[in-house]
Amino acid sequence: MKISLFPVYLFVLCLFACSGKQKTPGNNTSTTDTTKFYPISDFIRSQVDYLIQMKKPVTLVRIRNGVKDSAQIDYPQLQLLADGFLTKDIAGDGVKQGYRESVFQDGDTHSITLSYSTSNTQLPVQGVDVLLDENTRLVKRIFIRAQQNKNDTLTIEQYSWNAFKGFQINRYITYGKDYRMEERNSISWPDSLSIQRKKP
Repeated sequence: MKISLFPVYLFVLCLFACSGKQKTPGNNTSTTDTTKFYPISDFIRSQVDYLIQMKKPVTLVRIRNGVKDSAQIDYPQLQLLADGFLTKDIAGDGVKQGYRESVFQDGDTHSITLSYSTSNTQLPVQGVDVLLDENTRLVKRIFIRAQQNKNDTLTIEQYSWNAFKGFQINRYITYGKDYRMEERNSISWPDSLSIQRKKP
């Protein structure tokens, strides 16, 4: 049975300068931000939608404070876990202004890395790395580092998406001097999806 691929967006290698007129007294013209970041949310949605279309079984392995548990999860549960990546997307207006993009090429791994960083420690997302295949320009991996300190509770999260294979969400929470919680979530499915990877 022939199954069509969902489009995977090509990466953005260049930043475009912000355009607009400088505001002067009596001039209400606003500045338009045209900076473009890699559309992480679009990629995650296409992966989830394609996985659902392929009807692959999905397994969750969770280790919380050293106690391991595993189970097959349904697609609504999968979507709920994947939503963690969507809420950490920094490409939206009003968010991306706090980040800068750097581009690196690694000849050993044949990868191009788009790295987004910030010097603002108050932002919940502290860094994003998108690894692309240098030939196909398709996503290989996505890494997101998030941190929040609120009401004496420190939460550190690390998100990792391995294209067509699975993803991980690791979480470390401390509260005051006594409470500590470490959780590792690994979500995976059969790797037969990898044979479908083709450049649009």
